Amino acid sequence: MSATTGIEKHFSGTKKLSPYIGAEIGFTSTFVKSEYTGPDREISVKNGYIDDNQNPNGRPGYSQIGLNAIVGADYYFVKRFYVGMELGYGIQYKISKKIEIKENGITTYADKVNGFRQFALGAYANPGLRVGFVF
Repeated sequence: MSATTGIEKHFSGTKKLSPYIGAEIGFTSTFVKSEYTGPDREISVKNGYIDDNQNPNGRPGYSQIGLNAIVGADYYFVKRFYVGMELGYGIQYKISKKIEIKENGITTYADKVNGFRQFALGAYANPGLRVGFVF
């Protein structure tokens, strides 16, 4: 699940081109659940995965928050409808979630099974064209 909100300041361009700068803040949270039922073993993993050997392992779920400065332009091909592109520079903080393992009815917790805390700073490009409308 992801949600992003932001603000843009548009400048006068041409009749059809609208350049802008802005800022956005975003939040992402992944939800992961794995289960295995065998003849002598039953495992349920919340916020993690079960590997091929039926062991809790792999990439944990995570939460992430980020703040970006953006620059872009919208091109209005007809009134109120546009396509746009944007570039940005921002910071992100990502942390793995606590993993809950339930094996044969007994619940345990693993704070850091392949866990991580990650801070990133860098440039990005919106990986496609934005299509929208003004109302």
